Amino acid sequence: MSKRWIIWLLIGQFFLSIGFSQSYQQQDRLLDLTGHPKTAGSLFLDSGLRVFIFLDPECPLCQNYSILLNQLNKRYAPSAEFVGIIPGSRVKVSAIEDFRKKYHISFRLYRDISIQFSRKLGATVTPEVIVMKNGKIIYMGLIDDGMVDLGIKRASVRHKFLNDALECNLSTEVLVIPFTRPIGCVINNF
Repeated sequence: MSKRWIIWLLIGQFFLSIGFSQSYQQQDRLLDLTGHPKTAGSLFLDSGLRVFIFLDPECPLCQNYSILLNQLNKRYAPSAEFVGIIPGSRVKVSAIEDFRKKYHISFRLYRDISIQFSRKLGATVTPEVIVMKNGKIIYMGLIDDGMVDLGIKRASVRHKFLNDALECNLSTEVLVIPFTRPIGCVINNF
């Protein structure tokens, strides 16, 4: 195992060990697409399974994965709630609405204008998923291994990481891979 992989594994274990208390999250505000604030902490009040999907409407990977994300949302509802997070102030509401309509996004979308929520969860790129159960991160990283690197697709998907994380948490199986290094468009406010 290479040193780089071990470092990513340790970083992943750190984020997976973080629990999110209600007071910690109350500081962060998200906005729905109408501009109404939603306290980030309210997204953690119940003990359900929640999938945070960090998206950028201008990111080709986010566009390409939207069909799969909609399928997974439909498949796992109501056992898992999917929540889309658009980090940064750069993307206008009209562009987010166009993205939602064009790609038939079937889950709620929120704007994280300050990027604080995204940073506290540890999201670094779009698309990236973070699966939480009872306020703890249980999976973080890639949706699947369809991308080898930016601009380089794998001939066929071998591992369906998000699907596996949801399946394991709805059954009694143990999640084998709790962290993968995400590939995508860097989250920024430029």
